[in-house]
Amino acid sequence: MQKVMINGDSLTFDQIREVAVCNAQVKLSGPAIAKVKKCRQYVDKVIAEGRIVYGLTTGFGKFSNVTISREHTDELQENLLISHAVSVGEPYDTAQTRAIMLLRANVLAKGFSGIKLTTLQALIDMLNAGVHPVIPRQGSVGASGDLSPLSHLALVLIGRGRAEYKGKILSGKKALQAAGLEPVRLSAKEGLARGEFGPYRPVLLVTQIQHRMEQKGEQVQHHEHHRQRLPTVAEVVFQVIAVVLE
Repeated sequence: MQKVMINGDSLTFDQIREVAVCNAQVKLSGPAIAKVKKCRQYVDKVIAEGRIVYGLTTGFGKFSNVTISREHTDELQENLLISHAVSVGEPYDTAQTRAIMLLRANVLAKGFSGIKLTTLQALIDMLNAGVHPVIPRQGSVGASGDLSPLSHLALVLIGRGRAEYKGKILSGKKALQAAGLEPVRLSAKEGLARGEFGPYRPVLLVTQIQHRMEQKGEQVQHHEHHRQRLPTVAEVVFQVIAVVLE
């Protein structure tokens, strides 16, 4: 099976299905790697210069006027995830979780978030190894419906939370150990980056529909004559936005 190459710009629903349902492996493109490295260099430069930048060297929200010392920057990012992981209820199924992980990686591959390349690669390694964070379906924080579920996802990256691995629910740390992976240590901007715009909800619906069609023996490719191609994620999101604005 071919690997799905992600660059932040060209991911299609066919590729999402390959990863979410068929367990295709994921790889970062060369240009995406270069963009992620370049953006991280800028973040490191800001930190080194001691500049005051929201979310990098300050607290969040009402604490935006509080300057965070360099020795507490990493702790701030981890605490942000812990405080936002408040979703409840039944978790997303494996295919949906894989779709969420892929979309998060794809958004970060755009190279705008400021995370380290090693952190992004750790997320991709989790996906490829079949370490699936337990992400409850219900819960939101503030104006965004993604902050809480994406925090549950990111917790496993740092060895916290819970994850499914080979059919067993384990602590995040034990799931990573079982897969031969190591937790990452977040640094400036990386906890904040986990909540940036990631249009996974429309994709969950499509993934679920296709998955159920296949379970019933109704192969999606039989319906290829009804469409020329599946749209990119961006095209669907813009269509949703247009409807909302109307």
